[in-house]
Amino acid sequence: MNKKRIISVLGFLVAGVLAFGGTQGAAAEELSSSPALTDEYVLSPTYTDPDGRTIDSTDGLTVHSGSKTLYPNGIQTRSSNTFRFGSSYASNNEVWQLRYDGTAYASGKQDFLPSGSIKKKRVLQVCFKYTRDGKDLIGWQCSNAALGPLFTPGKVVKKSVMDSLGIFDSKTVFRYSYKTV
Repeated sequence: MNKKRIISVLGFLVAGVLAFGGTQGAAAEELSSSPALTDEYVLSPTYTDPDGRTIDSTDGLTVHSGSKTLYPNGIQTRSSNTFRFGSSYASNNEVWQLRYDGTAYASGKQDFLPSGSIKKKRVLQVCFKYTRDGKDLIGWQCSNAALGPLFTPGKVVKKSVMDSLGIFDSKTVFRYSYKTV
């Protein structure tokens, strides 16, 4: 393959990824028309399920959170970070160093064994968001399990953000939180 053809193919691929990223972002924005969740709400030691039932620390609810600074991983088509809590998870996928796709899922199953614990926990809520330079790129995106007698799993929640393409720009941070009982 000659250089012009390679450049043409790469240009076509980048244009396709950018076009898809724009469509994905618009669709996700429409889904997220409710008010943005704040750190105070997501990190608070209470949980209200989709049916309005509330539990707190007196019921054994604990809140965990973490973050991952995202660095370019060379020229790759995709790189991934997944944080698993039993069958629940929060994940980030980087696509062509142009876009980040985040996903959260709370299974509600009693299958998560935290380190230092001898009892398995249920993950009731898993949330994620992206920040850059200390500012939110999107608000918290959360999957919420229902507390009913069967602990119904939450929906898989997805949201995409565009990466900053400047060499000296601040790094993007993937933040996640999960609540167990």
